[in-house]
Amino acid sequence: MGPLSVQSHLVMQNGQSLTEIVPADGQPDSEALGIKFSMLKSQREYVLKFYLPGFDLDGIALTTKGFNKRTLHLIANRWDADGSVQFDRRITFSADASLTSIRARFENQTLHVTIPRKLA
Repeated sequence: MGPLSVQSHLVMQNGQSLTEIVPADGQPDSEALGIKFSMLKSQREYVLKFYLPGFDLDGIALTTKGFNKRTLHLIANRWDADGSVQFDRRITFSADASLTSIRARFENQTLHVTIPRKLA
């Protein structure tokens, strides 16, 4: 079974005002900033890729949360002359994901996350 749910939240800050970028379908418009996400599932693992242009490692946090720690939570912050941008994504996995053994690396503006699957 694959992930149970994916939620995103994107906030841009210009000066004092906060604006949430949400198109008519209710999903955050992360593509407006060039942010891309993909996920593959094999028998052994989940492989997630987050393309985060303009972000760097110092602004990225990856944690597990929720009931039985089955939710992967990514927060990426970026600051520049125009203000700041925060990208927030939560992915809740089924019980077969071993979120205590996550491997992650950030290179070429892409965060690669590998989550082993528990063998039945």
